[in-house]
Amino acid sequence: MVCPLPSRSKSRNNRLATLFAALSTVSLFAAPAIAGDFEDGCKAYTAKDYPSAKASFEKVVAAFPRFALGHYYLGNVLLSSGQVAKAKLEYQSCLSSTPDATTAKYCQGVLAKLGTATVATGLPSSGGASGSAATLVAAVGGNPIQADAENAIEEKKKAVMDKAEKEMRAYRAEWTRRLENGEVTGYSANSRILKHDGTTVWGYHDSVQAMADRECEEVCDRIRYMAEQQCKFIK
Repeated sequence: MVCPLPSRSKSRNNRLATLFAALSTVSLFAAPAIAGDFEDGCKAYTAKDYPSAKASFEKVVAAFPRFALGHYYLGNVLLSSGQVAKAKLEYQSCLSSTPDATTAKYCQGVLAKLGTATVATGLPSSGGASGSAATLVAAVGGNPIQADAENAIEEKKKAVMDKAEKEMRAYRAEWTRRLENGEVTGYSANSRILKHDGTTVWGYHDSVQAMADRECEEVCDRIRYMAEQQCKFIK
C-alpha cells in the first residue's frame, strides 16, 4: 500500500508552499500546521503506521473540513484498520467536498463495493485533477495506492499469526495443567496447594517455577518463530 511520497524534484519548502496555496481557505497561522500534519500522515501511511496516519489526517479534516483529499486518506486508513462504517462516512465526506474527478471516481467505486466485500482503493496520480486536491497531490507526488493485493497478503499473515497465538495460549494452559498435576518430569514439587475450587495441585519453589516457565516460553517462541517464517513466504 503506497501513499503519495514527497516528490524528489521539489524541495520540502516548495512542497509546503504548494500545500499552503491549496489550503488557502485556512487562516495563515493554521495552514503550516495542517500542511505538516498532512505530510506526517502520508509518511505514516506509507510506513503502514495506521494509528499515526489516522491521528494526522483527523487533525487535517478537523481544521479543514472541506479538504476532500484529507477525508479520502482518512477513509483509506480506517478501511485498512477494519473500521468500514467510519471509512464510508469519510468517503462520503470526500465526495461532498467537491473532489477532483478522478478521486471522486475512486470514492464512488469504494462506496459501491463496501456493502459486499472488504475493498481497498487507490488514489491516482494528479493528471487531469483540478482544484486544491490536485495541488496537494502534485505537492507530495502522485503515486497511486495499490492496496488490494497488499491487504489480502496482510490478512493472510494476520490469520497465520492469530493461529500461532491461539496455539501458544493452548500450550501454556496445557503446560500449567501438567505442571500442577506433577506430570512434567525434571521439576520437583515442594508442596501441595489448595485451589479455590477445592482441588489440590503441586506447588513449586520460585526458582523451579521460573525454570518451568522459561521452558514453556521457549516452546511458544518456536511456535511464533515458525509462524513468522511462514508469513515471509506469503506473497
